[in-house]
Amino acid sequence: MNNSVAAKPIEYRDLIKEVYIDPIRTVVVIDDEFPSLDGLIAEKWYEENGKCGTKEDADKVRDILAACRHKDRRWLVDVHDGKKISTDDDQCIASHLHQSDLMILDYHLDGNEGSGDKAIAILRELATNDHFNMVIVYTKGYGNDAGDLDRVIREIALGLTSNKSGLVLNHQSLNKVTEYLEEWEDEEEGITDKLKATIDENAYLAVNHQLKIDWKKNKKTPEFQEAVSLFENNANKPSKLKDSLFLRWLVHEQQKKLESKLSSDNLGRVSFRYSENGINWIRTSRLFITVIHKEQNNPDSLPDKLVEALNHWRPEPHRLLMAKMRSALDTRGALAEEEVLDNPCLQAAWFEELLIEDTSQRKLNVNKTIERHWEGLGDSVQAEVAGFASKVTDYLCGLDPVEAYKVHCPDGSNSDRTEILAAANCYHCTKAIEGNHLTTGHVLKIGPEFWLCLSPACDLEPGQEKGWLKNLKPNMPFKAVQLHNADIKNALKNVNYGNHLFVQIDSRIKAFSFLPGDSAVSYPRWEQMFAARQGLFDDDKNINLRRVGAEQEQLVVLETSAQIVAHLRYEYALNLLQRLGVSLSRVGLDFQCLPSEV
Repeated sequence: MNNSVAAKPIEYRDLIKEVYIDPIRTVVVIDDEFPSLDGLIAEKWYEENGKCGTKEDADKVRDILAACRHKDRRWLVDVHDGKKISTDDDQCIASHLHQSDLMILDYHLDGNEGSGDKAIAILRELATNDHFNMVIVYTKGYGNDAGDLDRVIREIALGLTSNKSGLVLNHQSLNKVTEYLEEWEDEEEGITDKLKATIDENAYLAVNHQLKIDWKKNKKTPEFQEAVSLFENNANKPSKLKDSLFLRWLVHEQQKKLESKLSSDNLGRVSFRYSENGINWIRTSRLFITVIHKEQNNPDSLPDKLVEALNHWRPEPHRLLMAKMRSALDTRGALAEEEVLDNPCLQAAWFEELLIEDTSQRKLNVNKTIERHWEGLGDSVQAEVAGFASKVTDYLCGLDPVEAYKVHCPDGSNSDRTEILAAANCYHCTKAIEGNHLTTGHVLKIGPEFWLCLSPACDLEPGQEKGWLKNLKPNMPFKAVQLHNADIKNALKNVNYGNHLFVQIDSRIKAFSFLPGDSAVSYPRWEQMFAARQGLFDDDKNINLRRVGAEQEQLVVLETSAQIVAHLRYEYALNLLQRLGVSLSRVGLDFQCLPSEV
């Protein structure tokens, strides 16, 4: 008899919990009803009004503390009463309150009858920092029964949304609509106000956060049904007023109405959802929020409610992997640091590199040191991250492929196959632009043309004093190969020949061929160029070049500028460097060929 226990199937919420909940160490609770340590000290020992709240409030704080200090969590907790929080952008919240992994925030910090302005000011500030912040808005909501969470969610979403210039009608269009509405008002007084009342904040939010606004699709959405019905079924409407212009005008007017509620800073795209079973979430690139009812949920349930909201959001598998990498570096950082640096001789060698007098060389040494340290840190957490990645793939492989795409990659399943492959190949062959000087694999934009630097990296190090390099200083000679525009579909069909590159230029992926005419029997077009300042470029990746040209049969040096717009990964640059070497070392043979017309 087999006594082995079958392995428990992996749940996606377990993977989410591992990367978002398990790494939590610190929690900040902000509630105007809760006594804080500062308030207790002020009232007990300094006879100041510490606003310590009632015993009932203290019981709630104790329950939250107990939930956070549960044996499965053991989180460090700080409680703030919100007294010194201001809606002033310069003095919103004490800086130490930002240094937490999770915030539990009351929405009404001026009493239950007050507004949520202070809470929204805090959320705006969190949305601008460089960390991924998680917030539980723990509130009684609005209304007599204190149960209207939908309004809280909507107000938060609006408060994180910025005015969108693309939704503002230009003067010509606005004058047209005004003229048409005046004509309509002559037939039906008050129609303008009736039309404006047909859409609400939800309709505005739905349009504002669309990546590409499609008014034909918006016309069919529930948020615009009342407006469309009134417009299309009204016999008095002006015949020249088109429905698309009408909808644009409605959203334009709604944005004007909501202007005081919107964020003055662009905090990025805001996504939000709420379901019938009460699960809800609001997200920006740096912020995840869920709104939870105080009266209906005990503090002990908050971690599980947060997991439910995160699971409802369904972060992509690759997002989970990146979050795991981030948390692994955080938890193992000290150990990894010791593993990397526990070598006094190596420390001495690095130390010497940082003390050289040449400023440019010192900057290069710093960049190299950072690069090697990053590599060491990555190696130290690779096994842990790989183990988690295996769990993610095991989960995905346990799903039906169609269902897996539908749930975890809905946008990708609807994308064009060409776009998917182009994006993958672009990711494979390029990386973020590194360094502060020209090196192998840098793609340069010179006027309308694109060129690839293909001199060996060792020949491009600034500060060299040997041979030709010494005589040319401060000019750095390098070989550049012109890249030729290629059709993306043809490039994808022939990608395994190794002649093509996929590079993102101005947010669009372009395909380039290493050979002119996209032919395997042609040779690369190369040129000897010279980089000023030994190849050093500025913060905007601009670099000055010198090229050799001819004027009246005389060689001349032509000054030009270029911008480094992409950086090939080393193996891809090395592949093309070898191909250039083969081309430069080719030998002419005396074979005679049959004429093509025979």
